[in-house]
Amino acid sequence: MLATNDGRRCPLSPGPVAPNETVALGLYSPDLIDPKTGEVRKEALKTDVLVKQAHTNTCGDSSGLSVARLLDAKSELQLRATIQEIAARPKKDGQPRSIYGFATIGVGWLVGNGAQVLDDGKCDFTCHAVVRTEMTKSEVKKLREDLRLELNKSVKPW
Repeated sequence: MLATNDGRRCPLSPGPVAPNETVALGLYSPDLIDPKTGEVRKEALKTDVLVKQAHTNTCGDSSGLSVARLLDAKSELQLRATIQEIAARPKKDGQPRSIYGFATIGVGWLVGNGAQVLDDGKCDFTCHAVVRTEMTKSEVKKLREDLRLELNKSVKPW
C-alpha cells in the first residue's frame, strides 16, 4: 500500500473517509436482497466479514464489508458497474443473479455503532471503501441486525 500525505490509505481514493459522508451497499438478488419484499437480507452482512480479524490491506481488495462512498454522480455509476459485474456471474447452483439497487447509511452512524470506514479506492472504483470492526462475533450480531434495519430504510432500486 502506497502512503500519501493527506491521510488516504489508497492512492486512487479521493481522500480519507469523513464522518459526514454517506456510503452505499450495492444490492443484487437473490443473494443480498429479497426481490419480493425489497428488504436487505441478513446474508448481505456476514459476521465473518465484520468481526475483528487480521485484515488484508491491498487497495481495492481490502477485507471488510465493501461499500461505495457517495461523493458525486460518478460514485453511483461506479457502484452500479461493479454490481453489474458481480450479478453477471451465476451462483454456484447455477441460479442467475440480477442487479437491484443500493441502500445507504451514514458513516457517522457506523462509527457511532463501533465500526470504522476506510477508503479503499482502485482503478474504475475509486469510491470503494470497506467497513470493519474490532468486535467479537457476539457483538457483531447486534450490529448486523441494527445495520440491516437502517439499510432497509433507504433501499433504492435502479
